[in-house]
Amino acid sequence: VQAYTSNVLMVPEGETLSLVGGPVEAGLPDGSAPAFLLASQGRVNLVSVASPGEAGFGGTGFDVSGFETLGDVRITGGSIVDGREVYIRGGQLVIEDSLVSPGVLAFAGLGTPPDGGEVNVQVSEDVQISGRGLLFELFTPGIRTLSGSSDELAPAADAADIRLEAGGTVSVTGVAAVQSDRLGPGDAADLTITADTVTVSEGGSISVNNLYAGSGGTLTVNARHIELSDSSPDTAFTGLAAQSDLHPGYANADYLGDPFNPDLTFADSGTITVNATDSLVVSGGAEISTDSFGFGNSGDINLSVGDLTLSKDGASSGKIAAQSALAGNAGSIVIDTTGTVDISGGFQISTTTLGSGVGGVIELTAGQ
Repeated sequence: VQAYTSNVLMVPEGETLSLVGGPVEAGLPDGSAPAFLLASQGRVNLVSVASPGEAGFGGTGFDVSGFETLGDVRITGGSIVDGREVYIRGGQLVIEDSLVSPGVLAFAGLGTPPDGGEVNVQVSEDVQISGRGLLFELFTPGIRTLSGSSDELAPAADAADIRLEAGGTVSVTGVAAVQSDRLGPGDAADLTITADTVTVSEGGSISVNNLYAGSGGTLTVNARHIELSDSSPDTAFTGLAAQSDLHPGYANADYLGDPFNPDLTFADSGTITVNATDSLVVSGGAEISTDSFGFGNSGDINLSVGDLTLSKDGASSGKIAAQSALAGNAGSIVIDTTGTVDISGGFQISTTTLGSGVGGVIELTAGQ
């Protein structure tokens, strides 16, 4: 998709936009021609194959099981993909300095906010997500779903789920994120990643965030090997997170709802589950954390791994933590390993409260 005068492909609200064929390339990497693939309240299908066959549409998605080889899907150069449902099928997916986000049009005042939906990715090889800076000075590159509003008390709506499945590696690096944000009534998202290897590095993050009263989402990562690393002292948070905070409308006179509604202060953070059959490595300033920065509780962290290696390597942070900053309780941490646990360099495993809540419990079981 390249056009130097009008680089938008858009269907009417509620309809479907499908690109099905060989390599799918949305936008140019140098940013000179970003592509905008838009299906507000509808669906975007991106399907790439690299051998003969038939891509059959079964009502909920395209079946590509009959192809011997699948092709590449590349979304680059400031491109945006927006549909209530976004389904991607192929061999490799690259999202570089671009955004896949149900509802981003609504966030910009150009469409109807979605209720539910999902981003569903299945590729036979790798998913590579990276970024060098914010898009339009607002959006972190990567995959993002959101519900509710920071400007007004929006009607109940569910956040879209995110599901990534890769036969190879899922990597998130630089100014890039896979995240879901809940800013109003409705269910939070489930974010699930399944791959052979998952790497998050140098400012990349995978997170579920909650800013409204009620439960946060669930973050689940399943892989043979998982590595979280951050070697630079200047990068932002790197790792896996489930966080809750005060709603941006709280105590804000310009907020169109009730700025002192307790629903704007009592958000609970979500839970994190990590299953790494071979190994989990967390190094440098990388973290796995559930945090409550408001009056809600922080969620639990559950790790089931083979070998566990934790090292701060001279960084200022580096921890696995369930934390509550104000009145909420801290979550608990359960770590079950079949192999060796190696903790060094000042790395911490902690359940902490800074206010009137109670700390959680840490359970660590290790082969050695």
